[in-house]
Amino acid sequence: MRTVVYTDDFESGVHLSKTLHVSLEWIEQISSLLDIYDAIVILVLSHDIRNNETLLTQMVKQNNKILLLQRVPSLESAKFYLSLGVRGYGNAMMHRVYFDAALETIHSNLIWLHPEFTARLVGEVVSSSNRDFMERLSEREQEIATLLLEGKTNQDIADILYITPRTVKAHASHLYHKLQVKDRLDFAIRYK
Repeated sequence: MRTVVYTDDFESGVHLSKTLHVSLEWIEQISSLLDIYDAIVILVLSHDIRNNETLLTQMVKQNNKILLLQRVPSLESAKFYLSLGVRGYGNAMMHRVYFDAALETIHSNLIWLHPEFTARLVGEVVSSSNRDFMERLSEREQEIATLLLEGKTNQDIADILYITPRTVKAHASHLYHKLQVKDRLDFAIRYK
């Protein structure tokens, strides 16, 4: 599947071209996006294009998988764009690791959000009333589960528990496996 890029933010475009190590096809006119079918389309925008939702909707109908990036992303914008069918949303200046994860996830027909937004969404979704599942977890997994359900990021949890983010990720992975959930969002939805 080809990867097409449109940006109206020169600096973000330069960052993207230096960061990604996949073949990119650059589009110069936003109207040219309507000629794209069956592609991963990376839109790097310096502004909010809510007034152009018709363009996004049409691009989704043309079987495009859209990764929308902004320099100052917001959870509100993420929700809006995802509701239009965008497959990924994040920060235009993010690290290569996140770009790689986003492209891999979108290519697999899944939805990708920058981890900060996933953590914040989990915090919004979760209520603390049903905690019976905690009995199946170790003491450390219970601590991590509680913090995950509060919407904390792996780095936040690592700082709170004085462990590394990698250790947090390992414990989270074990608790997801024990509870038979796919990821943080699935965990939050099932155990809210």
